[in-house]
Amino acid sequence: MFSRLTFFFIAGTLLCCQLSKTENALTGPEIVSPGEVGLIADSLDLIRDHIQWAIDSQYIAGGVALVARDGKIAWYEAVGFSDRVKQDSLRKDDIFRIASMTKPITTTAIMQLFEQGKLDTSDPVSKYIPEFANSLVVDSFNEADSSYTTRPASRAVTIHDLLTHTSGLTYSYPGSKSGIIYSKFGVIEGWTKDSVLLADNVRIFARLPLMHDPGVQFTYGTSVDVLGRVVEVVSGQPLDAYIEEHILSPLEMVDTYFYLPAEKYDRLVDVWYTADANPEVYHDDYAVSGAKMYFAGGAGLNSTAMDYFKFANALMMGGIRDNTRILKEETVASMTSNHLDTLHLSDGEQFGYGFSVYTADGSFGRKMGRYSWGGFWQTIFWVDPSRNIVALLMTNARETPKWNELFDGYERIVNQSVKE
Repeated sequence: MFSRLTFFFIAGTLLCCQLSKTENALTGPEIVSPGEVGLIADSLDLIRDHIQWAIDSQYIAGGVALVARDGKIAWYEAVGFSDRVKQDSLRKDDIFRIASMTKPITTTAIMQLFEQGKLDTSDPVSKYIPEFANSLVVDSFNEADSSYTTRPASRAVTIHDLLTHTSGLTYSYPGSKSGIIYSKFGVIEGWTKDSVLLADNVRIFARLPLMHDPGVQFTYGTSVDVLGRVVEVVSGQPLDAYIEEHILSPLEMVDTYFYLPAEKYDRLVDVWYTADANPEVYHDDYAVSGAKMYFAGGAGLNSTAMDYFKFANALMMGGIRDNTRILKEETVASMTSNHLDTLHLSDGEQFGYGFSVYTADGSFGRKMGRYSWGGFWQTIFWVDPSRNIVALLMTNARETPKWNELFDGYERIVNQSVKE
């Protein structure tokens, strides 16, 4: 278990500067030629062809890619189209649904409160959300009639469990045990257009039987949505207001929202669906229609490549952008270190607080220390501290058969562009 004593630093007041979303950022990241930061221009230009391959293969409509080194942007282009019928060219400042790339931002909010001494990662979640007391675990499940039995959990779910996806909460994957059981509770996962509050939905999460005892295995799911509610309880602010005040405004992320203002509706890209997909299942217009009152800390934000770069680069710089600090360097180091002994997502890949973390070199030129996460609508970012590289690829698509080839191939191109 990891607590304040584990990280060996003293909680303090965060430095914060605020910028209204109605203002333009006074300064933006520097854009340079690739050679100025030790990257090969001809190699990076292969990114354009790689994205075009995915467009021509009908996997995506378009994508925005951004590659930076030493905090300076060396490649930044939009390729393809922003809509399903391919009428409008994609722009670099178009807005994408980032889904689970919301999770690192919500995790940052939790760790800010940790630094201030307002919570501890070893705290039981019930300290902040009483309904999580006396959690139950699925003991047996009958596939024939979907009945199940429960038993008391071996211990309380903690903040650490939520941060590492070891709480026992998962997503209700269709046809799975969790999908069948969770359907009985009417819980909302991710985004919604309905009139639902995070506080009310998290109370339902608390009633869900856990899929396993806390801490015994990694089970990806709604843990970070619960963390979003913890932020609300501890800070006394709605999650959107907290994130705006303490993360987005300090970093001058002027195009990141749970729900877009009307004047930016036209910048939200369409979702590209393959022929077999059913768009009605996904409610992909949640960002611009509906009740607009549910703040999903694990999946609800929308952003641009430039905005998210500002966040990711602040992490690479140890929690600071220019003179504005959102986290202490020690905190970022802890978040981007492995916090599990039992998880290996792929070769050398484990999990920290909010990110997958490489504890050894991996495929596609990945280096030890790389941390990353992606989103349901097919977006991804990674930070490579060994090379001082931050990279993002934003698409919005579903049911793409070769999304892994798109992302992995993109990362290989970036890594091969480094002058060794």
